[in-house]
Parts: sequence; C-alpha cells; structure tokens
Amino acid sequence: PSWVSSEMRDNEWPGREAKPHALLASAEALETFHEDVDYLWCGGSGSNSIIPVYDEPPSAIEFLRNHVSVSRPCIIRNSIRSSLQPKSQSQQPFCLTLDDLVSYNPDLELFVDVTPDGHGDCLRYTKDATTTAKETANPNSSQSQKIFVKPMERKMPISTFTKHLRQGRKQQILANNTAAAAADFNNDNHILQQPDEETNFLEVDSAIKNRVFEIDNNCTTPTADDNEVDTAIGADVDIDLDQCVLYYSRQNDCLRKELGSLWSQQQQQQQKKEDDPSLTSFDATTTKNNKNDSSSLDLLFPRSFSWAEEAFGVSEPDAVNLWIGDERSVSSMHKDHYENLFYVLQGEKVFTLCPPADAPFLYEQPVRSGKFVATTNTTTRNKKDKKMQLQWNVQLDHNDATSAAADHDDSAVWVHWIAANVLDEKDLDEFPLLAHTHVFPQVRVQAGDMLYLPSLWFHRVTQTCETIGINYWYDMKFESPSWCYFHLLQQLQLTDDNDKRKQMPNKENPKE
Repeated sequence: PSWVSSEMRDNEWPGREAKPHALLASAEALETFHEDVDYLWCGGSGSNSIIPVYDEPPSAIEFLRNHVSVSRPCIIRNSIRSSLQPKSQSQQPFCLTLDDLVSYNPDLELFVDVTPDGHGDCLRYTKDATTTAKETANPNSSQSQKIFVKPMERKMPISTFTKHLRQGRKQQILANNTAAAAADFNNDNHILQQPDEETNFLEVDSAIKNRVFEIDNNCTTPTADDNEVDTAIGADVDIDLDQCVLYYSRQNDCLRKELGSLWSQQQQQQQKKEDDPSLTSFDATTTKNNKNDSSSLDLLFPRSFSWAEEAFGVSEPDAVNLWIGDERSVSSMHKDHYENLFYVLQGEKVFTLCPPADAPFLYEQPVRSGKFVATTNTTTRNKKDKKMQLQWNVQLDHNDATSAAADHDDSAVWVHWIAANVLDEKDLDEFPLLAHTHVFPQVRVQAGDMLYLPSLWFHRVTQTCETIGINYWYDMKFESPSWCYFHLLQQLQLTDDNDKRKQMPNKENPKE
C-alpha cells in the first residue's frame, strides 16, 4: 500500500449532494515526508542517528529551545549528584543498587509483573481452547490471533522479589550457556559483566515471538483498576517464581503513592555507612538542580528539576515511577502522553525510538485485551524430587457493564497497540510502510545518565543487566500545534484491501 487517506464528507453543506472525498498521499509524497523528517527533525536516523549528550543539565531556555519546543531527545549527565563522597573526590552521579533499596526496608511491598518470558504488555499469539495443536503449528495461521496481553501480577516484599529475580535469571543463563555463565556467576555474583557496545539486545528469540497461548474461555473477569491485583484464575496459586520473569513497572506514580517510605527516605539515615567502610556504600543526592533546595536538602530522591519544570511550563511532575528488571524483560513499542525524564540508577537501559511522525507507518490497530494467568501441574521425577510445571494461558478482559455495538462482543475490552516490529526486517513483507519509519535502534542510557524522551515519541525498552531506573512524567501540552498534527496522523487510514487497522467499536459514539 502506497497511499494514506482520510475520508471526509460535505453532506452538511446546503444544496450539495453528499459524497465522500479523500486526501491522498502518493508514494513520492511519502518519500519526501520521510526525508524531511529524517534530515530536518531527526538529523539522520537509523544506525547513524545521534542523540545529543550534555555533561551537565542545560539551562531552562537552552533545554526549551533545543529539545522541548522541537521534540528532540537528549541524554543529560550529572543531573543528580551524589553528596556522600569524600571531599577529596569530585562528586559522582547518584547511583543506587537493588541491595541498597532492600537495605532500607526488606518488607517493602511491590506489585510485580510476572510473565513466562519477560514479554508482557504486548501482542501475543493466542488460540481458542477448541483448536488443535496441529492447527496452530504456524502462529500466523487463521486459527491463531494476536491479543494484547498484560502481565500477571503478584504482591511480594522487595527482598522476595530480589531473590526470585536473581535466581530465575541465574537459572536461565546457566541453562543457555553453562561454561560462560558459571564464570559470570562465580561467588554468587548476580550482576553480569557489562556487555560491549556490539552486543545486540534487540533480537527476540523466535521461540518467544511465535509462542501460542491458549485462551481460557472459562475464566473471564472484569478489568481491574490500578490498585487491584489478579482477579484472574491462578491468582491464589503458589507458583514457582524462579520459572518466571519478574519486572517492577507500575507506571502509576508508584514511588510517591505506593512506595512512600522510600520516597520520603532521608540521606542522613545512611550517613553511618560512610563512617563504617564495612557497610555498603550508599549515595544520596544534592539539590543543585532540584526544585526546592531547602525543603528537599536531606531527601534521597529529587522532588523535581527546576530547569525542566520551567521548560515544560509545569509546577511539578504528574508521576514519579520506579523500574526494576533485567535483560529478560522487554517493553514493546508504545508512546506516552508525557514529557519523560528517565534516570538510570543502576545498570543500563536500551531504548529503541521512533518520532511521532512515524505514527501512520507503525500499524497501530485495535486488538482484544487480556492478561496472563498461570496454573501449576505436578510432575514427579522421583520419589524425593517434585517440580511444579507452570501452564500459561490468557484470560480475556471484559467490562462490568455491556453496551450495544453491532457485530462486536458487547463486553469485550479493546485497546490500540502497535502490530509491527521495527527491528524485524521480516515484518516488511506484512507491514511495508515500515520502510518509512525513522528508527533510533540502540539508545543506551547508563547508570548516572538521564534520557529526555519527548511526549508522543514511540519507544521500546529493555535492559542489558540488572537495572534500576526512576522516571519523572510531566504533563504534555495538548493545546499545541504538535498535538493537533499528531492527532491527525493517528487518524490516517490505509486504503489497501489488506488494511491492518480494522475499525474498533466506539462505545462513546457508535456511529464512528
């Protein structure tokens, strides 16, 4: 398909016959648009793309002029400084390890994402329970369908989370590469050696990508709000978490709302560790670039950043979130309606970015929504050794109340999600408009660095090792030309017969 169109009608004009019209863009026009975005906005994308790096936070006017107003990402170093180094040493970037977080409060409760392979909040192949295995040997067969599948959730202390995160990772790495992994995990070292720049963390194992999960038609419950955990079947089953991939990514202002004791932690309480070399070093922040120097002087985490607030035109972050995971966890390509400052406390994040201009070419489409559920089966290997094998299924989401919508399941929950994978060249056959995207494939953000990710930029995220991050979300400006243009781009529809963007039932306006 080389055309993008948006239909409009003039049936409201007096005296004129109602007839459809369309705005069309030729292949040449799309290529020109691609080149304009590439050279005028992104500065040459793909493997040659360059994300500007600042050695210290820019001034508010510089940040506004060079990045916020023109929607360009950048990396900012030394945005949060450590204040507990000896005076003889220059201040270092603020860093925290998972062990540091556990030392504050081992019983701090987390709502943890649990998946079979680290791929949740993404499209997965599913089949109906009545479909035979032979019919679904090929995940692209007509008998399988893609559904947006959310992770299962479990509530557990941070100490338990840490234990199973590391043990599960160790088991998987040992199983994949026994010789090399044994050396890496010598002396129970849970953090692998940092990989070199050529290591590719973007490829998805075909066994993960093509795995087909069975839909459990006997288990359908209303969707839960952000504070509820697992109304799904298997929620009360004691499962072996070492067989799962754990990831903490609540995205609901969790650091301020659910982890209040950590958010209000004061640096003076860790001062004793500086005086006792046998204790784990623990860094705290200065407030050189923070919002309220006097009120937040002794707090571990900055409340905000004055240079960012001034550039964004807001008074405080809308949300502050904590992220903990390893290289097994992947967040699929998506966008957020926030200006995002993402700071890495430990490890390394790898972002894959696409500008908002790529919206028509990413094949965002309506799909059914569901969540992972797990049950256990006991298989006896011998009289003394039993292993609980997990069976992963998908439970479909349904609304509490049903409403009339012709030709659609009234209670089904639908979401828009990106179907194409910008990192897989094989997807070009199914999604040819991917050729017009502008991909920044590996934007690496290391411990002590902050990524500014403008609102509406599409991003896929993973890690290279055990990684902790904290991000500040600031409300974007909807009353702007940028939002108006982006909203139009989202509404453009393919005219090809094999259109991947099928119409989604609109509960608010059934006529649409």
